[in-house]
Amino acid sequence: MTEHIGTRAMTVDTLLDEQKLQLMLAAMEGRDNAAALREQLLELAARAGAQRQALEKLARQRYFGAGRLLRAFPHMQVPDHAEAVARLRTATARLTRQLRDHMGGRRQK
Repeated sequence: MTEHIGTRAMTVDTLLDEQKLQLMLAAMEGRDNAAALREQLLELAARAGAQRQALEKLARQRYFGAGRLLRAFPHMQVPDHAEAVARLRTATARLTRQLRDHMGGRRQK
């Protein structure tokens, strides 16, 4: 009986030592993984910061995509609205006079 208890005690002691060793190895591996994960986290945080800055720059722009449009159409110009309105008024007045003259001529016949 004593032999049986002694054998069991040695087996349990061996298993306990193996478990302690496994735990120490896991802790060392965890520290190594933690360092790698910490580096990866810092890298991701830096990329997120850069993307945040780019997004803030886009948000400050008056028109989103203006730079892209200017690259796509480099010779595009902003029309002078005052000049365009003046030409439209002149053309409208001329067409109105022509229409009145035409309609007035029909009534007399």
